[in-house]
Amino acid sequence: MTELMTEPMQQNTLTNSKISNIGKGAFSVVTNSGRVISGLKQFRDANPDLCMEIPDQKAYALHPSVIHITPGFNSREMGMGEDYYKLPEVAEHISNIKAAYIRGDYVDPIRIRIIDGIPFVRQGHCRLYGGREAIAEGHDVSILCVELKADELGCELATIDGNRGLALSPVALGESYRRLHNSLGGWSIERIAQRENKSPATISSMIRLTNIPVTLKTLIHANAISYVAVLELIDQLGESQAVEQINAKIAELEEAASKGIQIKRSASGQVRVTPALFKPAKVPAVLAVKAVEGVKVLNERLSQKLAELDIPEVNASNESEEINITLDLGTF
Repeated sequence: MTELMTEPMQQNTLTNSKISNIGKGAFSVVTNSGRVISGLKQFRDANPDLCMEIPDQKAYALHPSVIHITPGFNSREMGMGEDYYKLPEVAEHISNIKAAYIRGDYVDPIRIRIIDGIPFVRQGHCRLYGGREAIAEGHDVSILCVELKADELGCELATIDGNRGLALSPVALGESYRRLHNSLGGWSIERIAQRENKSPATISSMIRLTNIPVTLKTLIHANAISYVAVLELIDQLGESQAVEQINAKIAELEEAASKGIQIKRSASGQVRVTPALFKPAKVPAVLAVKAVEGVKVLNERLSQKLAELDIPEVNASNESEEINITLDLGTF
């Protein structure tokens, strides 16, 4: 039997009594006839202590230790890797999933793909993390899984369409669009736009997000600022100054909130920075009218004064010559 050692887990038993005592995560990647496992049914037959079918759910129950993660596959990570799962809103989401597993609540199946006999998660990374955390705390849990019979392009499209739970941020969508455009399908921007019912300009802008600093990605993910506003600031100020300006505005708003001033916040309570905050303050209409009227009056009086002066005719020889004009307070 060919065996593969997966990541060590502190507890290796499933809730169902038919699946227990699985050792330290070793499992077979070949069938009884020696062929490489190509699907969940074969995986169940070769590893009955690790996987069982749940007919009424049209799914399989797997121990979290046998489900692998492809580094960087999850576009939600926005290029942050493991640090993404430490973001406050993501960590809270995973903690809620862990609690659901511990209580025995129903948790939607994750979607996996069997590659070389190994189950790889393709949708549901947070659910997998939640299950792993529950086991690390000494609880016996299994994870419902359904098989995604698709190539990597199909898996990417499934990620784009899978917005349950923690919705895909614009940066995560941009990462998926980048893969569709560059590496996976070689799709044109127009084709992606048509599929997503977005404009080509929007798709291009979201792909741009994949190359901005992680700090800005995090702010967009937290809904502290819109991705459109971020890109506009980058175009105006550059990346470094954009980060400084946004952080400064957030600090100002937090200080205002501490003084009882109402400020805009996202649904999660995050301070919300709007594009209007970066624009120069508008001159009140009353002051603007007074300023215009004042200029008109001043212009009329200046014109009268200039008419009283004996100013020579302007020609090529004297056009650069300076003249001094004295105004008294009565002019104003």
